[in-house]
Amino acid sequence: MLCRRRINAPICTTCLKSLPWNHNPCQRCAFPLISSETLLCGKCLCEASPSMPVLAAMLYQPPLRELIHAYKFSQQAVWAKLFAHVMMMYLSNLSYRLSPDALLAVPLHKKRLLDRGFNQADILAQHLSHGLNIPVIYLCTRVKNTLAQHGLTKPARKNNLRTAFSAHPKIGRYPKIAIVDDIMTTGATLSAMARAITLQNPQAQLQAWCLARAC
Repeated sequence: MLCRRRINAPICTTCLKSLPWNHNPCQRCAFPLISSETLLCGKCLCEASPSMPVLAAMLYQPPLRELIHAYKFSQQAVWAKLFAHVMMMYLSNLSYRLSPDALLAVPLHKKRLLDRGFNQADILAQHLSHGLNIPVIYLCTRVKNTLAQHGLTKPARKNNLRTAFSAHPKIGRYPKIAIVDDIMTTGATLSAMARAITLQNPQAQLQAWCLARAC
């Protein structure tokens, strides 16, 4: 698909190998590790870990970075099928992957959804749902129209997302949930969503499934 060759697959073997796979991630925040002899990065060992484990198939590097930009900002939704395909390939090889009852895409505020025309995380979740036979639920909304996270510092990202999400009480019907997003940077968005969900269900088992990890 990247080289434009016509094949009966989402992507050819050569292009698949050219993607920036996250081969040796921290099992908590998905940051790429230098050594395979440890499971967690230094930050997760020394500081408070993210509110849930994060699985990220790729690193936010070329050529994936340009493809994600085309997907999100040039309305080239055709890439979503490929992104979901590589995510499923990656997830199938992880022993610590959660077996969720439902998928939940990171929601956009209704104004941003109107401006963009689609929610990139939701399209990813729909493709994953089709491939993995796991339902997508819509029980968390973005109630605060926050500033775009891109370009903000980590403290600013965290402050920007305070009370940004609200989960419906019915979310308690799903004990295990995988939250789907395209890029994980500081984890502030995922943490804010996790807080909203656990307010409704403190016993919820959550895991984030992301296409790419920025670092």
